[in-house]
Amino acid sequence: MKKSIIKKRLIIILILIIAVISTCIYTYKIDKNMSYKEEKNEKTPNNKVIKDKGNNTKKEENKKTQLDKSLDKKTQKNEKTDDKTENSNLEKQNEKLEKENKENRLYTELEKINELDNTEYDFWYVPNSEHMKPKIDENLNSILSKYDTMYVGDTSRKVLYLTMDEGYENNYTNLILDVLKSNDVKATFFVLSSYIENNPNIVLRMVNEGHVVANHSKSHLSTTSLTNDVNTFKCELQSVEQSFKNLTGQEIKKYYRPPMGKYSEKSLSMTKELGYKTVFWSFAYKDWEIDNQPTCEYAQNTILNGLHNGSIILLHPVSKTNSQILDKVIKEAKNQGYNFELLP
Repeated sequence: MKKSIIKKRLIIILILIIAVISTCIYTYKIDKNMSYKEEKNEKTPNNKVIKDKGNNTKKEENKKTQLDKSLDKKTQKNEKTDDKTENSNLEKQNEKLEKENKENRLYTELEKINELDNTEYDFWYVPNSEHMKPKIDENLNSILSKYDTMYVGDTSRKVLYLTMDEGYENNYTNLILDVLKSNDVKATFFVLSSYIENNPNIVLRMVNEGHVVANHSKSHLSTTSLTNDVNTFKCELQSVEQSFKNLTGQEIKKYYRPPMGKYSEKSLSMTKELGYKTVFWSFAYKDWEIDNQPTCEYAQNTILNGLHNGSIILLHPVSKTNSQILDKVIKEAKNQGYNFELLP
């Protein structure tokens, strides 16, 4: 009896012990799981923060790199701009020095020319009916090549050079330009500086339609009367150059026709030193008196009878007669086998 009771009590105690142990084990597992979750929850935000921080760092580094590159580019650009500006300034200085040296050399050469003969001559030629190159003054003939002077062009071909002297406008130049355009003929217009300034649209039309604008002096004075003063002589030609450049942005062609055909050895030499070719003519007629115009028949016959190989024809656009006959003259000259060209 006693043994049975003891046995039962032992069993009960054993069950209680097992129950206590089981409870402890269960509680331990729950605590461990809770701790694990808390630890995980604590770690996850930190990792995210670290990751975000790393991304932010990379972004900042990228921005810094881009900023550095941008600064480098700007620096390089500024350096290039500075170099370009410096080179441009050096080029301008060199151009200025070169221009000054050229002016000094020119002045020296022009001063040396003072020793040359300044006897004034009038250009003239002897017309003929054989369509041959006319004879001219022997004084000029002997110095033509020496001072880059011409009165005819290529006499080996049937070629004509049409030139016109513009002192002032008489409302016929546009009509003459119309005729030249319709016949596909180009001419050389010798102009005064005042003509350029007073008739800019006409001069621009000349240039735009392929004609040559050349120098006829500033004031239409005898060139020989200006040779005693170098600066005055230079101004007489350079004034036209400047007026033309101001209007067109281009350099004027270096052809010069002495007003009234007056010249001296000294004036021809000074003209050459300024870089010009002096251009006289092998045909001209009295067409410049606006109140005493020749008849159309007389003018047309006179011009056509004076044609020859290489002829430099001088006409004045102030002439009403010229504006009326020019179309017929050009067409007839072409029928005779002549071609029109610009001055060589």
